[in-house]
Amino acid sequence: MDDKVADREFAFEIRDAFELGAGFPVGATLVGPLVSVSTALAVGDMLDVPTTTEGMSRLVTCVQFPLVNLGPDRLDWVRVTVSGIRSHEVRVGGRAVRASE
Repeated sequence: MDDKVADREFAFEIRDAFELGAGFPVGATLVGPLVSVSTALAVGDMLDVPTTTEGMSRLVTCVQFPLVNLGPDRLDWVRVTVSGIRSHEVRVGGRAVRASE
């Protein structure tokens, strides 16, 4: 693996995907525990997200980091809303990975 890519790695397991509801028309909110991190994730970054179509994934854009209360045992979980995919298209249990530049 290229050192530049390894230095900019950010990945998390998708444990849930949902819509935030009225007033948040963008896309899906993904939540789950970190798997690997060597850089921060920011608004505008691209994530490669696995879809429910076998073997497929989609590049999506991070648009916000909502303050969703997931309970005390999940305080360190990633919470990111992305555009370009709806929650029913996300493969829960898959791994979201920051796309290379």
